[in-house]
Amino acid sequence: QVEAYVRRTGTALLSGTTGYSDEQMNRLLALGTYAPVLHSGNYSIGIAVFQRVLHQISTTLLPAFDVEITETHHNQKIGAPSGTALMLRNAVDPKGEMTTVYGRQGAVGKRGAKEIGMHSLRGGTVAGVHTVSFFGTDEEFQITHRATSRQIFVNGALHMARILKDKPNGVYNLQDLLFQK
Repeated sequence: QVEAYVRRTGTALLSGTTGYSDEQMNRLLALGTYAPVLHSGNYSIGIAVFQRVLHQISTTLLPAFDVEITETHHNQKIGAPSGTALMLRNAVDPKGEMTTVYGRQGAVGKRGAKEIGMHSLRGGTVAGVHTVSFFGTDEEFQITHRATSRQIFVNGALHMARILKDKPNGVYNLQDLLFQK
């Protein structure tokens, strides 16, 4: 059992598992008492930069621009939207003040002032493509991250593990560790 091992040895724990219940996440984070702990739903360094940039862009463009997020993954992916798409939504709206609208169908009426559209596409062997679009009056701005291989997640996790192993016990945030906050 991982929990018992971390408690007994103080070995740093880097977790990328998604879909935890609140109870499971609390148990994971409680291990910060015994070891350095980092949890992230995505270890791509590019996605970490994407989140950081989105926060800056959103501070400037909102509320004047509409936001839509599109994510594409392979046809075997079970959940939608992806955890990464939700992370990007949170980067756009860190205070949770906007309403997420998942897809649109039928006579849905005019777009609400504080909506973020979320759209999921599934097909082929796509490792992951995430696009955040900002639509303003007479202008559009899009930013996209494209994972062409799942190896990027391994590379990012290894990079973060090298940083995490030297930290004192506690719970760490990938953004803080990566950008040295």
